[in-house]
Amino acid sequence: MPDFSIVSSRGAVPLVTQSGDGEFVLERDSSGLGLPSESLRFAESAAGGGRYQGGRYAMRDAVLVIGVEGDTEDALEASLRLLASHVDRSASPTLVAQYAGGEKWSMGFYRTGGGEDVRSILPTYERWEFDIRCPRPLWVREAPVTVPEVNPAAEKLGLLPYLSALPVTGSTAYGDLVVENPGDVETPVNWRITGPGGPCEIVLGGRGFTVDAVLTEGEVISIVRTPTGWTVTDQTGANRYSDLGPAPKFPSAPVGVSTGYAAIVDAGAGSSVAGWFNPQRKMVR
Repeated sequence: MPDFSIVSSRGAVPLVTQSGDGEFVLERDSSGLGLPSESLRFAESAAGGGRYQGGRYAMRDAVLVIGVEGDTEDALEASLRLLASHVDRSASPTLVAQYAGGEKWSMGFYRTGGGEDVRSILPTYERWEFDIRCPRPLWVREAPVTVPEVNPAAEKLGLLPYLSALPVTGSTAYGDLVVENPGDVETPVNWRITGPGGPCEIVLGGRGFTVDAVLTEGEVISIVRTPTGWTVTDQTGANRYSDLGPAPKFPSAPVGVSTGYAAIVDAGAGSSVAGWFNPQRKMVR
């Protein structure tokens, strides 16, 4: 079982799982930290019954039950005030699970209720129940997975029949992509393309996109997934979304190993394609 803590802009509060091991105890009757709920869509079928039309993970509602211990009544009050400051929405609190090997998985939350009454069971012990909501219900690994950088100029093409969106010429270069997702949820991959060369095509697991711009030496295009959608910018921060080819399908890394390729026309020694993503899990235990 991992060690838990609440990490916020004001620091960290370690949560132990056994009374007597620390001043903040994550009690076993905390709930809602297992599998997230799913919001699914179904449509009635004219032939009877219905059909599944897709879905998404819903926001996670959970209850954190935290016992707080102090050596004295004054120490208990100070600990309660400290905990309250860390779960306040202005502190951007995050619940972090750290495994013995050092790997950390985190999930942001907001307190929606609980903790209103301070009625001590014992003079130096208090039990607080916090209702929390996690807008992003999956656990995200803090250390990203990096897609090994590919220098397409290392292997020139004559003909490569599976290039779908580029004109295949003797100046086109490609490199193979191998991506391993150690999480248990398919996760979007971010990309960084460094010139010279172009257009560039990236395909992973059968989905892909092209950047039609011809990049100069050292010019960089970054394609990044954010909570509100995809951004395409260059090294100056300028929006380069208009440089994408038609109907881009930004690939995600499925669970396990997936393969693909990157190809750049007129690639040079400094040309490269690299990717990265933070794996996600439905639960930690």
